[in-house]
Amino acid sequence: MKFLENFLSFVDSHHGHVISANLNILSRPNLIELFSRGTKFRNGFLSMLSIEKAIDKGLKKFVNKQEEFLGVQGILSEWKAKVLLFV
Repeated sequence: MKFLENFLSFVDSHHGHVISANLNILSRPNLIELFSRGTKFRNGFLSMLSIEKAIDKGLKKFVNKQEEFLGVQGILSEWKAKVLLFV
């Protein structure tokens, strides 16, 4: 794992992830440019439609998992519809 060896000196022992302000440890120019914008940078704005789609997709996934776990089908559809009224 030669790749990981390059970053060992930058790994925070308490958190276990890389902490560095040195952008030279990155090899891809697009990542260097993105990271140079700082931690508060947000790349563009999300449309309301994309947010609604993401919430709907997450709810579908949640409902499917819960119904699979409970061994039932379709009992959470009404609940999901009510939740989506708040979005």
